[in-house]
Amino acid sequence: MLYLIVSFILGGIFGRVFYKQKNIPLLNKRLTYMVILILLFSMGLSTGSNETILKNLPTLGMDSLVLTIFATLGSILFLYPVYHKYFKEK
Repeated sequence: MLYLIVSFILGGIFGRVFYKQKNIPLLNKRLTYMVILILLFSMGLSTGSNETILKNLPTLGMDSLVLTIFATLGSILFLYPVYHKYFKEK
C-alpha cells in the first residue's frame, strides 16, 4: 500500500516539475493507454484460465445485466428531479 502512495506522490511531483515540457502529455497519454491494454489483457488471461468463472459465466452475466439496469434506472430516477430543479432553463 505504501508503494502506491509513494508512486502517486512521485508522479505528482514529476508532473509538476515537467508540466511545461511539450512532449510529456503525449508520452503520458501513450503510456497510460499501453498500461490499460496490459491490464485488460492480464484480466482476460486470468478470467479465461479460471474454470469456476467460466462455468458460472451465464449466471454472472445475468446478475451483471440486472445490476446495470437497476443502477441506471436508479440514477435516472434520482437525477430527474435534480435536473429539473437546478439545471432546466426557465
